Amino acid sequence: MKKNELNEYDVNAFMSVIRRVQIFKLMTIGQIEKVLPYLQLCLFEKNEVICEQGKEGDAFYMIQKGEVEVSVKTGYVRFKKVVAKLGSLDFFGEISLFRNVSCTATVTCKKPSYIYVLSKQDFNYVLSVNPDFRADIERIVQDRKNVLKKYL
Repeated sequence: MKKNELNEYDVNAFMSVIRRVQIFKLMTIGQIEKVLPYLQLCLFEKNEVICEQGKEGDAFYMIQKGEVEVSVKTGYVRFKKVVAKLGSLDFFGEISLFRNVSCTATVTCKKPSYIYVLSKQDFNYVLSVNPDFRADIERIVQDRKNVLKKYL
């Protein structure tokens, strides 16, 4: 992972992206501006593991550009099963942060990807200042947990 300094283009791109992601639409500009100083734009290389099933979740991720694969290890022998492919405007990492549990899946880059990263602490701040955002995340977490139950 290579961290990039956010420049004006990156901030404008983030504002554009965040307004097209359903769960962020209800956030005020003031709430978003409070998060911006903590936001990192990172470049992840092809085949780089971003988060690993069973390890502690440390951030919320939103893909600006690129593609990742979400997989889980299942069964007694622990076979890898791909459960989703995510691209621009998709996000991940919310389950482990919201529920304070280890990562429920492994996320690996399928090609070089620019991903906005929000630390666990800053993600929790966003939840605390926006009850609608919290409710949306709670619904998404439950939906994704139900999908994962099929594979675990």
